[in-house]
Amino acid sequence: MNDGHHHAVSACQNSPVQMGYSGRMKFPSIFIGDDDGWTGTLLGRILKLQQFDVHCVQSVNEALNVLADASFDVYLLRDRLQDGTGIELAHYLRDQGCNAPIILISGYYTQDLEPDVKALNIFRVVKEPFTAQEIWAIVSQALAEALIR
Repeated sequence: MNDGHHHAVSACQNSPVQMGYSGRMKFPSIFIGDDDGWTGTLLGRILKLQQFDVHCVQSVNEALNVLADASFDVYLLRDRLQDGTGIELAHYLRDQGCNAPIILISGYYTQDLEPDVKALNIFRVVKEPFTAQEIWAIVSQALAEALIR
């Protein structure tokens, strides 16, 4: 079903593979918030190779527009976006009742973020630089843990 809208597995269902309305398998959906697009493109390619459904945005405003109509299984958020932060998006997600894993990617991580990371139950903070294998392993762990919640 391709009507121009993104149809994702609910973030709160925490199911890694589900059957879609058409009876076809739906693979886990990953939301990427990235300020410059380069990291998001790289992450998207890595995760698409593993059969994930990936959606990338570059700003908080763009993210809020997407998240008004869709939810995802895992959220990869950069600490800085074009018009805000990944922490702001994480607050929004938790305020909406979403308990899906959130992975924060940071080139600027400081101890000042630690209270937010703990309060928002951030699954993992990944410091740049990172490898494709590291991201793949962390996303896989996040999906596995989401299943047992």
